[in-house]
Amino acid sequence: MSCCVNDDDPFPVDDCLFADTFSQTSVYKLLGQELKIIQLFGANLGVAAPVWESALQLCRYFGEQHVEWRGRRVIELGSGTGVVGILAARLGADVTLTDLPLTLPQLEANVCANMPSSGWPSAPPTVLPLSWGMLGGRSSTGTFLTRKCQMLR
Repeated sequence: MSCCVNDDDPFPVDDCLFADTFSQTSVYKLLGQELKIIQLFGANLGVAAPVWESALQLCRYFGEQHVEWRGRRVIELGSGTGVVGILAARLGADVTLTDLPLTLPQLEANVCANMPSSGWPSAPPTVLPLSWGMLGGRSSTGTFLTRKCQMLR
């Protein structure tokens, strides 16, 4: 693979930072659960590859608020690594994880890597593709979110 180098451009288009695909596995301890999360970099996953600090903070916030997950139905839009949804599933929620089709192998691997030894307290998390964008020349996102929110109530 050759890199396009332009010495005059401080932000080259092809900087070869992710010329090869590599993975990193991290262990997170959240709300009494130990989650093993695989992050696949350089596989064109973009922002879906890493565990974001905001996801970890959201998990901690749920603990601070004493959120009860048993019996809840959750859909996570743009799940990425799935850390938030997987935590909710391990705590008893019925979870659907969604993201772009390219991201699904990473999500499925993380779901499998985090199945409790005693099995999921509710159903195993469901992993489904969700591509955001245009539907018939109009945005489909608002309608989808409205329907999902109504279904989850």
